[in-house]
Amino acid sequence: MKYRVRNLRHVVAFVRSRLLVGGIIKDIDLDAFSVFQNSYCNADPRPHGYSKYLDIRYWMAESLMRYLYYGLDRSQPLRILDIGTGCGYFPYICTKFGHQAMAVDLDEVPMYNEIIRFLKVNRLTLCVEKFKPFPDFGMKFDLITAFMIKFNCHYSSAQWGVDEWKFLLDDFRANHLTEDGKVILHFNANKDGSFVEPNLKEYFLNLGGTVYRNQVVIGAAQQSKRMK
Repeated sequence: MKYRVRNLRHVVAFVRSRLLVGGIIKDIDLDAFSVFQNSYCNADPRPHGYSKYLDIRYWMAESLMRYLYYGLDRSQPLRILDIGTGCGYFPYICTKFGHQAMAVDLDEVPMYNEIIRFLKVNRLTLCVEKFKPFPDFGMKFDLITAFMIKFNCHYSSAQWGVDEWKFLLDDFRANHLTEDGKVILHFNANKDGSFVEPNLKEYFLNLGGTVYRNQVVIGAAQQSKRMK
């Protein structure tokens, strides 16, 4: 897998994740997991999902790196919502280390469905749509994450702009985030290699968020303050 160094904190998280991932993997029945690897080895991309995610050691390490990069290993237990969770590796790690993690995604990909059940990840079926609020989950979250974002509209004119993101983040702030909650977004690359369009980047910065390459971090308190 290709890997690009971003900053020192990222390098530290990368190295630690590769050293520690063995402790994650040893608790997983890899013989049982090999059934998915054999069944879905040619899944690309529909109806079964991308077969690259069957490299469980690599993707667990990637999820662990995100976990470490954002300091979740040093945090008190949090309530975490992971959007578009795929195989559920990130919420699996969060739950393993004592956080209360919930995930949402479509249920259209058999490979993802089977791995989610195998890892016992708490996933609800949800289609993220433009200008449609999220349902009531019965709790508010300290952290909402979404990694490798495209919402199933890669390289199309249907990608979200400022209006769509404003609606979603307003909904998060009003209904789904705790007072000190945060939103972490990781965007997939555009065709030209960029990640966040300039007007969208400006919007996130005006909310008081931070934008670094494909990463956006926004606090609910920052967002509320900017809206007053």
